[in-house]
Order: sequence, then structure tokens, then C-alpha cells
Amino acid sequence: MLENIELILFDLDNTLYDFNDKWNVGTFNTFNNSKLTKGLSFEEFIIQYKKNDNRYWDLHHKGEVELDDVRRLRLIDTLKFFKRNVTSEEADLYFQEFISEVFDLIEPDEKINQFLREIKDSYKVGIITNGKIHEQQVKIRNLGLDRLIPNEHIFISDDIGYSKPHSKAFLTALDYFKIKPVNTVYIGDSWDNDILGSKDVGINPIWINLYSKERKDNEPVLTYKNIYNLIDDWQSKVVIN
Repeated sequence: MLENIELILFDLDNTLYDFNDKWNVGTFNTFNNSKLTKGLSFEEFIIQYKKNDNRYWDLHHKGEVELDDVRRLRLIDTLKFFKRNVTSEEADLYFQEFISEVFDLIEPDEKINQFLREIKDSYKVGIITNGKIHEQQVKIRNLGLDRLIPNEHIFISDDIGYSKPHSKAFLTALDYFKIKPVNTVYIGDSWDNDILGSKDVGINPIWINLYSKERKDNEPVLTYKNIYNLIDDWQSKVVIN
């Protein structure tokens, strides 16, 4: 049980909502609506697309590829496999169609939002999220979080200049709130970005292991299958004293 907590920070994607679910639906809808993929089998397409997506994300995390390149090259390489050539401009438009589909799928979750309303009475609350300013702001607005968490309590990597797991992504928030790491909880889904990143600066991490991923070490970390299980425990006073 955690004690003397003053600040609760959340990740956004796959923590306060299921981004992967929206990604899957958005990818399927965009594939079906695009002339670039017309006539292809989605089952064959998605195998190559996910393979390229994972490859370029790995390169991005190593600092070798920019985010925009991840988004365009995963499509360009996938269609090249099917002997179709597309330009960077066409790949960019394909991504815009995709992200619009994703945005349309995101909507408020009343159980999560009610939980945030309740904890705001006892703790300071904020969000630290990797991503582009506009895209993360649209997600936050569609989830109804902009009415619950002030904009100055939301730290987007593209805005603050540091991405998780960089220590300064977390320290920027701590400096703003003027609260020590030991008195802070960070709740997120990524083992490397959220759990190890926050733990390295002394924050108490809580892992939302939404897709039952294997842990990379045996250190004790409070873990939940999803945000709803965490909420149930929190309201039963199992998490924080």
C-alpha cells in the first residue's frame, strides 16, 4: 500500500483508454476506404504492416527515425511488398485518414472520468504523454479529460521537449507541481517508457498491463490488468492509505 501520496500522474494512450483497439479499427477502416490498398487482402496486408510498424517503432525508440517517418515508411514498405509504389505525400495522406478514423472512435468513459473527479478532491492530478501536441490534445478533448485536468497539468513530449522514458519528461512535471518523487504515483502501460522511466527518478509506478506483456525484471511493481481493476481497488482503499 502506498503512503503519503500527493500527486497522481497518468499516461494517456492504453492507460486512460484503449488506444490499440482504436488503432486496429482505424487501420481496418482506412484500408477499406483507401484507393492505395484497393484489391489487396487485409489479412495479408496487416501482417506486413504490423511487421514494418514494429520495425520502425524500434528504430524510433533508438532515435534513428523520426515519428513522421515511422508513419509513412511502414505504409511505403508494406505496399512495396505488394509491388505497389506510393509517394511520401500519399503515405502522409493515408496517415491523416487513419488518425481521423481513430479520433472519431475516441469518446468519454464515465467510470474513468468519475474516478478522476473523485481523486482530484484529495490529490493533484496530471498527464505525461508522448506524442504530437495537436493529436494528443484531440484525444484528451474527445475523452472529456480537458474538462477535468487543466491544460497546465498536461505534459506532452512534443511540447516539453522530452519523451518518456527520459528522466526530464517526469522531472518537468514534478518541478511544476513542486512535489517529490516519493510522494508521486505514475500510472502507465509501457514497461520501458512508463514503469522504468518513472521508477528511475524515484516515482512510485503502477503498471497497467493491458495486453499481459511479460515483465523484463522481477522487481515488485503494483500491476493491474486494466484501469478499471485499479479503480475498483483504489475505491476500496487497497492502493493508497
